[in-house]
Amino acid sequence: MNKRNLFMLVVTLLLGAVVGLRVAGAQQTSVPTIKVTARETVVDITVTDAKGSPVHGLKQTDFTLLEDGKEMQPNSFEEHRSARPRPMRLRW
Repeated sequence: MNKRNLFMLVVTLLLGAVVGLRVAGAQQTSVPTIKVTARETVVDITVTDAKGSPVHGLKQTDFTLLEDGKEMQPNSFEEHRSARPRPMRLRW
């Protein structure tokens, strides 16, 4: 075996050992698991008319909330109004 082949063999063995150690170290590192129980789910709903404009003034009684076919009673109901987007003027 000539010197070049011997050198390549040693380099290959060393790289294999380093990679093997890194893989073994990575397997020992545990990833934390976080378990969460949600007691409230926020559902945002946007209601628009035929022209695409938002409909305001709706009440909780205007909606029916179902989960697996069973009617659910919401804990809260709020209307949020966002600012109207201003038209942009582009100049070329």
